[in-house]
Amino acid sequence: MSPLGIVLGPPLEGKRPRWGMVECTLRWRVLNALPLGALARVPTSCGALFIRGTSPMGTYAGFVDAYYLKAEGARSIGKKATDKDVDLNAQYVVDWLRGLSQTQLHGARFLRAYWYEGAYDKSDDRSKKQSEYHDAIAYTPGIRLRLGQLVKRRSRLEEPIRDALRATVGSLEIPEDQFFTEFDKHWTFSPDLQQKGVDTLITLDMVRLASRSVFDAAVLISGDADLAEVIRTVQDYGARVLIATPNRGSVGGEVKKVADGIIDLQKDIEEMITFPPRQRTDRW
Repeated sequence: MSPLGIVLGPPLEGKRPRWGMVECTLRWRVLNALPLGALARVPTSCGALFIRGTSPMGTYAGFVDAYYLKAEGARSIGKKATDKDVDLNAQYVVDWLRGLSQTQLHGARFLRAYWYEGAYDKSDDRSKKQSEYHDAIAYTPGIRLRLGQLVKRRSRLEEPIRDALRATVGSLEIPEDQFFTEFDKHWTFSPDLQQKGVDTLITLDMVRLASRSVFDAAVLISGDADLAEVIRTVQDYGARVLIATPNRGSVGGEVKKVADGIIDLQKDIEEMITFPPRQRTDRW
């Protein structure tokens, strides 16, 4: 043990050194110059380096699926994501993540929050106002904004409603074509908006950062069942993954099984997703 608390561990299992002994020695000297507690673990092909400092849990990062947080958070308090008094308070979310250092993560250092949302195509009339909102998110200290796309999909209600109308028309012996021609004059189904590419960005970021030992723990605010394999991969790199959710029922079963823990957001959710009217500005 050196005065800085550096411990040189054995070479990583299954790894062959990429450098000669002289280069490895130089690498250790560079790391010796780092402040105490600057790193918790640095795996290299020369060996595993640990620096003993004030953060025994190392570093953690947040990964926030904003659409999930808003939708499930609103539902958990009896509201809808489209309600006028429901929006995301990004600064509060970051402060909450940072506060985990003193509660769930016992002194670990907070890196930042990676914030994921879908964006309208620039040809959409709503794109300009949404861009202003995204700029505000991006300027929030402690957040790195990552944008996927918002794409239009056929309304999930359209087909079952048309099927029910079709059955009704048949029982009344009304000409179906004539009925739907008239119906379409008075009613239009609005398309659903669906995020595209957000899960891919979450996957890429979590795996890439874990593979470089950038964090020792990840706090993931999402419940998507498709992320279960991502969690396993991150864990294989030696990091822990905690799921944070306002509604445990919205978390995929496999995600619950593989996660290292689940954090309940219920007591903080109103602060995370609602603004007093005097503070809130229209998003888009």
